[in-house]
Amino acid sequence: MKKSIVFSTLFALTTGTAFAKEQSPYALVSLGVSQADLNEVTSRPSTNKSEESFAWKVSGGYQFNPNFALEAGYIDFGKFSETISVSSFDKVDVDFKAHALFISALGIVPLNESFDLFGKAGLARSEVKASTNVVMGPGMEADLNSSGHGTSPAFGLGGEYSYNQNVSLRGEVEYFIDVGDADSSVDFDVAMATVGVKYSF
Repeated sequence: MKKSIVFSTLFALTTGTAFAKEQSPYALVSLGVSQADLNEVTSRPSTNKSEESFAWKVSGGYQFNPNFALEAGYIDFGKFSETISVSSFDKVDVDFKAHALFISALGIVPLNESFDLFGKAGLARSEVKASTNVVMGPGMEADLNSSGHGTSPAFGLGGEYSYNQNVSLRGEVEYFIDVGDADSSVDFDVAMATVGVKYSF
């Protein structure tokens, strides 16, 4: 009788823990580095480029089962810059700031109780702000500001290690197509690699 009670209790605890792990909302904070393809912005030669930046994101999601989750959040891609050679001016300096809201679907492949691999695909609503400084000679400068925003696809691959039932460590690489607005030529592709901490409730 006592053995039956013990086994019944262990079974209930085990199945309850598995269910909580499989279906749960979660929050994620990630830090990393982004790289922009500024060659898409202009065809003119650049004398100096800064295409890499510190990046971060915060997101929340819901894991419906061991193989599928949805998540949405905010990304700050960081700052990028380039100096463009223009024959009629001394130089043109352009600084870019980019950020986005996103939503993604995750396909998850559990390898064991602690480690998962996943692929993701979704949409990003992004904005790029460009600040341009045109130097036309000694004491002759002009500042121009422009921006572009649009919705475009995003993809990613990554892995996740579960430290315990609530805390996981995630590493991922993501690619965002046409961040900004292609119609206004203020857009470029961005690749981003991040590591983050995920908390499941």
